[in-house]
Amino acid sequence: MDSAIKRISRGGIIAVTNTDTAALTGTFPKTCMRKYWAVPKLDAMMHETGLRILIRKVQLLGMQYEKALVPVFSYYKDHYFRIFFKCVKGKKECDNLVKEHGMFNEAGPMWLGKLWDSKLASKMYSNAIKGANTTKTPIKNNKLSKDKKSINKNYYDNELLRFLKTIKDESKINSVGFFDTHGMKKIERKEELIQEIRKKGHKASSTHFLGTAIRADIDYKLIGKI
Repeated sequence: MDSAIKRISRGGIIAVTNTDTAALTGTFPKTCMRKYWAVPKLDAMMHETGLRILIRKVQLLGMQYEKALVPVFSYYKDHYFRIFFKCVKGKKECDNLVKEHGMFNEAGPMWLGKLWDSKLASKMYSNAIKGANTTKTPIKNNKLSKDKKSINKNYYDNELLRFLKTIKDESKINSVGFFDTHGMKKIERKEELIQEIRKKGHKASSTHFLGTAIRADIDYKLIGKI
């Protein structure tokens, strides 16, 4: 990481992949303290917590060279973390990053800022749909709801589209953490809750970190009442 950060130029993109999920998600907290200088927490939000701890560690390495590494696309999938950072040079920019480091849910310090550039996430999803429309390989059981009309049924990777759509939706919500609706056994109930939260004038969506969870810019106690 140190060598890669030294070489990255202004406006450049550096992609970081990490498979050390056991340490970052709290299975081995002492290892996380040694490697990432933070306290993890083993709970429903452990993957988002681990991702944010990793982001802070990479940013601290970048600050040594006055390089502010800003996340533009981040995710957890298949037992690994991956983050794309944009390099912005300058002492002031680095100082601004530090202001968004802190504790959350008794874990950290971690990155408390945005995980995605929402415009980039939307463009990635749109491009993926365009690519899907050009393929001729059939796939059964298309479960994309609102976008069915705009997607050719003969696309090859609806799992990727669902993944990108979820990130596109949650990238528009500036919040740390999410609300787990594990008690709701039917996925339809979760979708109903999302719609009810939106009716109250708040933003809400599913999150790619956990299938039973909702990301929203609303107090979790109020979500419970809804």
